Amino acid sequence: MEKNITTKITDFAAWLISTVMSPLLVPTYAIIIALWESILAIVPLSTKIHVLLTVFLITSVLPAAFIFLLLRLKKVSDMSLSNKRERLLPFIVGLLCYIGLTYALYLYHSPGWLIMFSVGGAAALIASMLINLRWKISAHGAAMGGLVAFIYMLIFKQLTFHNLTTLLYIAIVLTGLVGMSRVMRERHTPMQVLAGILNGALCVALAMWLSF
Repeated sequence: MEKNITTKITDFAAWLISTVMSPLLVPTYAIIIALWESILAIVPLSTKIHVLLTVFLITSVLPAAFIFLLLRLKKVSDMSLSNKRERLLPFIVGLLCYIGLTYALYLYHSPGWLIMFSVGGAAALIASMLINLRWKISAHGAAMGGLVAFIYMLIFKQLTFHNLTTLLYIAIVLTGLVGMSRVMRERHTPMQVLAGILNGALCVALAMWLSF
């Protein structure tokens, strides 16, 4: 009985980490960091809220609604897209959302490095989509790798309003926890998670580097 309870708690923790750090939510976390912890902290609060809601709508609400629609139409087996063969169409929609996000940030007159963060996310999604045709690479890993690279580039290019070193360490730890949760839930192998992390980190870091 005690072992069963421990297993349930572990399974719930793995599910919670995977859900809270979903690829659909990570871009919103990155924008929060950009708007409140970078040099963009001086932007008026009303503008911050407007941008944040736009990002949340484009990168979270819209793709989640589309996946839910596919679920109702029985085109996918579950919201987490566990089946590799069912991921292509959601990936395409996700890519369109990132293109929309890039354009929205451009309309908001965002700095080049923030726009290129979105471009890096789109590049990581394209890479994931192509790799997924043969091998199930981790989208969670790509999102977390991109988040770590984003925070690192803010620090490296001295774009921070506050010291974000601790936040960078937290992001790295969370990346490890997310990777463990995906393996524990048998959604990915350790190599698939690692490949996803490297994919997201390299695409975002390179895109942001090119903006400077």
